Amino acid sequence: STISTSTAIHHMDNNKPSILDYTYQELQDLSLQFNIHNQEFPCPKHVIQRGTIPTLEQVLQDIQQHQEQQQQQQQSTNNQKKKKKKQHNNKNNHMEIKIELKGGYHQYNTIDDNNNDRCWITQVLELVEDMDMVPQVSFSSFNMNYLQRVRTLRPQQHEQTPFHVYRTGALFNDIDPYHNDDYQQQQQQQILHPVIAQAKAVGANEIHLRYDTCTVPLIREIHKHGLNTMAWFRGPVGMNHDVTYTYYDVGNEEDEIVYDMVWKTGVQQMCINRPDVLIRLKEKRRKKTQKTNQPKNEKSKK
Repeated sequence: STISTSTAIHHMDNNKPSILDYTYQELQDLSLQFNIHNQEFPCPKHVIQRGTIPTLEQVLQDIQQHQEQQQQQQQSTNNQKKKKKKQHNNKNNHMEIKIELKGGYHQYNTIDDNNNDRCWITQVLELVEDMDMVPQVSFSSFNMNYLQRVRTLRPQQHEQTPFHVYRTGALFNDIDPYHNDDYQQQQQQQILHPVIAQAKAVGANEIHLRYDTCTVPLIREIHKHGLNTMAWFRGPVGMNHDVTYTYYDVGNEEDEIVYDMVWKTGVQQMCINRPDVLIRLKEKRRKKTQKTNQPKNEKSKK
């Protein structure tokens, strides 16, 4: 993830308070430095110190290069073992990429562009297409107009299925997860939760909820309507505030307890600050499942 706010960068021009006021070349020429003391950065200071702002194309190129290296390593390993049955599917090398269409209502983020389809969203779509990465990319935004524009520009669906080729995710922040929480009432009156109604209205494939608005009934309802789910966590500063002042029962940081509670709602994906913690939790759950599924005679062996 990237932090694209002026608070994260030193030496911003007072006449250009937003990073959106600069061209990419200007950002390079200004030799801007990231603020290593900014609490929104979860990674080590020495990494931030040498950080740069890449273009979307550069990020996608790095991902492609990484995938190619992983594929070569797997092929080499499989050749050494000479066991075709253990060969990995190439799809396992493909990262799932989520491109968030950001920028709020900044003057440069118009999607109408005088009714010209050459708006910035079109350029993003064409870049992903040129790099042959459409199957592994989804486009998300808090701005439903952006998602509607993606769907208007790229309405294609997979043959004989209701699924779109260009996937989109509707992001939501401060919602009421208990809206119409009476399941029987919803069944009788066919009431949709507002997030589902909004996502469907713009043809979204996924709904991304803030982590503390995920509930079992809401996640189930979203899945019932054929939409995938993701929980997103606030930045490090926001998470530290939440676990310190709002949620007293989840420890003193963004830890396994927090991730486990969200996981149990049934949400399918999580956007987090500490992947190492989630990986550790996932491994613990895997071992616990293995132990539970062990035959009784194996459990009794010493």
